[in-house]
Amino acid sequence: SLAYLLFLPEQGPRAVLSAAWSSGKISLGSPQFVFSKPTFAVLAIYGIFYYFQRYAADQTVVQRYLAARSDREAVRGVVIGSLLCVPVWTLFMLAGTLCWTFFRISGERLPAYAAKADQAFPYFISHHIPPGLAGLFIAALFGAAMANLSSDLNALSAVGVEDYFRVFRPQASEKARLSCAKALVAAVGGLCVAVATLLAHTNGTALSLWYTISAIAAGGLVGLFLLAFFVPRAGRRAAYAGITASLVFTAYATLTSENGKIWNLGHFNFPLHNYMIGVIGHAVLLTVGWLVSLLAPESESAAEGLTFRNFRAGMPEKAQVSINRAV
Repeated sequence: SLAYLLFLPEQGPRAVLSAAWSSGKISLGSPQFVFSKPTFAVLAIYGIFYYFQRYAADQTVVQRYLAARSDREAVRGVVIGSLLCVPVWTLFMLAGTLCWTFFRISGERLPAYAAKADQAFPYFISHHIPPGLAGLFIAALFGAAMANLSSDLNALSAVGVEDYFRVFRPQASEKARLSCAKALVAAVGGLCVAVATLLAHTNGTALSLWYTISAIAAGGLVGLFLLAFFVPRAGRRAAYAGITASLVFTAYATLTSENGKIWNLGHFNFPLHNYMIGVIGHAVLLTVGWLVSLLAPESESAAEGLTFRNFRAGMPEKAQVSINRAV
């Protein structure tokens, strides 16, 4: 796709890249320290917490750590995945940039039904790449989507069965649990189709909408992980207090963001960009949980061997036993 985008225009690759550069499309964003817009600072802070949450507390990623033979192999997987994010995302963004540049310098107009930015690249694939390669591209796209969705659906069904179904029906047979897992996969899969259909009729781009939703929905998850990992005296009371504070803040910020689009409180509206909601939610949960752990410590707090102090000591045998029991 990149080769076609670079060499199809008569002006050549140099003209394509030059037009992208002069138009400000090859940029890391505004360097201003303004947190009410998606500047480089906002995206960098959001990215740090987003990937922290993904790699530390996301079921779809953690279940892959559990498949590793040792802690060393799990850490190696984290490092490789982190390093590969840079070239992969660079290629994704470059494809979008070159697609924008292609239509700009070629003078070709997109049809009326391709009014969204997300529709430009699929239109280019279907009209400027030979049918065989286009079909291979679509097949690869479906394969990648199915591979990602299968991990999410597996994680959701595992959580639904282990954390909810077994609580309400502890005597259920393995066959009943498997049937419940299949029903959950079917239900969530149908919900995915409905959300995708709704997204296709919205004006925003899929990526920006995902950033906003994940910032709000995952707000506090990193804070909860950090509270358990770095504050040994934090227990259930501290966790619940932090979660409650984070939920209250997230609800307030979501309703009053974008100049009070849903609930206008005037000067008391949330003044920052939507991407910052989750970031501050993490900080709120960690701070409130830490204060509660100081004011009202509990006798039963963090699991022995699973805090940062024990991790630095080299993961003692007790920690391995605790992890095995948890798995």
